[in-house]
Amino acid sequence: MNVMRDHLFTEDTLHHKNIMRTIEKPICTSDDLEFTREEIEHTIESFNHKEVPGINGNKCGIYLRTFNTLPRLVTVI
Repeated sequence: MNVMRDHLFTEDTLHHKNIMRTIEKPICTSDDLEFTREEIEHTIESFNHKEVPGINGNKCGIYLRTFNTLPRLVTVI
């Protein structure tokens, strides 16, 4: 996660500093459960494949190909 954070948030803006500060604090609740591989796969497959890329520029096909190639990594993330 730190490698991704360092790569994706290289700008030293107040906005990025706030994001980094937020993600450094673990969110823990009494009912926390890990996502299953099946839940992740179902969610990605439910994306609208005809939709234009979102604010981050990623199309849903990229998520599905990444999941199919590295399902354990995507599930852990």
